[in-house]
Amino acid sequence: LEIQLEAAEDYARRNKLNIIGHFGGKYESAQTDQERKEFNRMLKFAKSSKEKVSYVLVYTVDRFSRTGINGAYIKETLRQEGIDLVAVTQPTDTSNPGGRLQQNIQFIFSEYDNDLRREKSVGGMLKKVEEGNWIGRPPIGYDMVTKNKYQTITINATGKLIKQAFQWKY
Repeated sequence: LEIQLEAAEDYARRNKLNIIGHFGGKYESAQTDQERKEFNRMLKFAKSSKEKVSYVLVYTVDRFSRTGINGAYIKETLRQEGIDLVAVTQPTDTSNPGGRLQQNIQFIFSEYDNDLRREKSVGGMLKKVEEGNWIGRPPIGYDMVTKNKYQTITINATGKLIKQAFQWKY
């Protein structure tokens, strides 16, 4: 995130642009748009301050959105407000139809890349489950112990209390 911020600030400095807001800095996956608090705060700020905002600077198009057509649609709604999306490491002249097409293609490829990553991840997770491994964090009250490539899930102090509470209840 620091490198991305530095690149955007450097772009703004070189192009004599004033930065009037920073958004992000918290982990929000660009796989979805509606649930991203910082992303939506940025959109709301940009639209409500359109007299002051001319550009939204991002490191790459996929840092803006990885939702393909939906990301392109959001970018287009900003453009209709007079706000251009600039991916500082993917210079594209979006003042013409060819440049806008190129940026839209970048959105489509971002979604495609996301889908490929998901497919690979799910395959790896299924293999782990088939080998008897737990995927993700252990449930509340348990600890994951890995020894000699073998996982064991063991009850911890909290788990013992939860177990005792259930025994008292029933």
